[in-house]
Amino acid sequence: PSSMRPVCPPTTVAPNAPAYGQSAHRLSAAQRSQSAAISAGSRSDSTPASPARATSSPASKVTDMADQEDDETLLWKSKADDLDMIHSNDVLEDELTRAKKELARARARGDNDQAEAMEDRAQQIQIKMQLLVTAVQAGQLQVSDYIDILEARIVEDRELAQELSARNLREEAARVMERISTMLAEVKGARANLA
Repeated sequence: PSSMRPVCPPTTVAPNAPAYGQSAHRLSAAQRSQSAAISAGSRSDSTPASPARATSSPASKVTDMADQEDDETLLWKSKADDLDMIHSNDVLEDELTRAKKELARARARGDNDQAEAMEDRAQQIQIKMQLLVTAVQAGQLQVSDYIDILEARIVEDRELAQELSARNLREEAARVMERISTMLAEVKGARANLA
């Protein structure tokens, strides 16, 4: 039906792709440490690392733990914003509105980096929305399939919201809960259109 808003089916992930929420260029503290250890172990002179470098002080261990915690927090925050996890056209519309508001605020503050990031996000959202419309118009996505995709996403987002809340990321958890409410209303409307 013309009032039905489409969604892109989930994309597949390459076997060597970074973990969910990580970009290829951002490594966690543990991954950086592992990479450094591998590099040190593959030196051409085969000289073992000095004991001073092999052991770390209690202060550096605390710093490493804080870095790991910060990386973990960033990872969970990124899950709340990840456009690849949004399959609802209505949620995408909400995200586009939010991105445009954030863009206006960033420009008003003179924060060019944030403004550029919000411009990019708005463009990505618009592209994804256009792909959804194209999928429906081309008959690649049926309403019943769309409902199934949204229902699966609702279950996953409930789990994500609980995890965010448990990590005291209340703002992100609230945003995910808003997405769930939007998707529930969208599913209800889509089911009514099928009847």
